[in-house]
Amino acid sequence: MARKLTTASPRRGVTAPQGFRAAGIHCGIKKPGQLDLALIVSELSGPIAGVFTKNQVVAAPVIVDRLHLRQGTGRAILVNSGNANACTGAKGLAAAKKTAAVLARHLGIPSQHVFIGSTGVIGRILPVDRIVKALPNLVAQLSDRGGSAAAQAIMTTDLRQKSIALQDTIGGRLVEQQDLVEP
Repeated sequence: MARKLTTASPRRGVTAPQGFRAAGIHCGIKKPGQLDLALIVSELSGPIAGVFTKNQVVAAPVIVDRLHLRQGTGRAILVNSGNANACTGAKGLAAAKKTAAVLARHLGIPSQHVFIGSTGVIGRILPVDRIVKALPNLVAQLSDRGGSAAAQAIMTTDLRQKSIALQDTIGGRLVEQQDLVEP
């Protein structure tokens, strides 16, 4: 008997798997009205994996995330768009660490369970104060229906959101996977 293939999930967005909430808001990196800050949070901390560039020149979020990944546990991902926080030196690294630490305090979790990402213009200092100021509102917006806003908030030059959700049954249990694809 042929095995049924994995199918598209009827639920959409990064919150397709149960136990995930997301949000996307405008924090002031992009023009007014454009979402530029996304947050994805799991109800529980759990195992996390990462794939990083082999390039020797890496953005500050990559440095922070590599360090956090050594703990092997994650719970939240914060991504801004409009500013890559790349080629920004010590100031960029301090901004990346600060955003992770402040978000961790708002969520009541260890900062090593927070992963961050930045996409956009290279070489500009990240406006960390705008992000930090927006975090309480971003956390308050978290919802199991916030996947679309999160996907929109990480868009740079694309014309539409990119995400995919798949589901399959493994060992008699429904398993769903969602990929929020960076532009």
